[in-house]
Amino acid sequence: MHVTSFTSLAVVLGCLAGMGLAAATEGDQAPTAIFEHNWLGELTEISTGATVKNRKRAIKLSDGPISKCTDYPKGFGPPPTVEDCKAVVEQFKAQTGDITVKLVEGCVFKTSGTCTGSVCPQKLGQSTIPPATAAQFMASPVLDCIANGQRGWWIDGKNWGVGVYLT
Repeated sequence: MHVTSFTSLAVVLGCLAGMGLAAATEGDQAPTAIFEHNWLGELTEISTGATVKNRKRAIKLSDGPISKCTDYPKGFGPPPTVEDCKAVVEQFKAQTGDITVKLVEGCVFKTSGTCTGSVCPQKLGQSTIPPATAAQFMASPVLDCIANGQRGWWIDGKNWGVGVYLT
C-alpha cells in the first residue's frame, strides 16, 4: 500500500514539475501584441500578422489598418444621416487632450442625432490616440460607408491599438 501511495505521489509531482517547466518556457514565446476579438461568438487571442485557425479555417490578419462597410441591420431602423455623423466627427476634432481607452473600461462615445461615433480599444492594456487622428479616420473611410447607407469601422493594425466606428 505504501508503494502505491509513493508511486502516485511521484507521478503527481512529476506532472506538476512538467507543467511548471512548460509554463516557464511558454512565457518566453508569447507574442508581444495580443488582441482579443469576439469572432463568431468565440473569444480568441490573435496576434498581429499571425494566422489563426478558428472554426476550421485560417484567418490572415492584416499588418496594417483595415476598414469595412457593412449593411445596416433592418432591426435597428434607418442608418444615420451623413450630417449627423459629420457632427460627431466635428465633436471628436474639437476634443482637447488625447483619447485614452482601456480594454476593461470600454469605448469613448459621442452622439449627434441618429449617429454614434466610438473609439474602442483593440488590444490589452491602455491605448491612446489624438482626437484629430480618430476624427480623420471617421471622416474617411468610415463616413463614406454612412454616405452609402451602411455603417462602417476602421481598425488600426498596429500602432494606436484602437477601432473607430460610426453607427
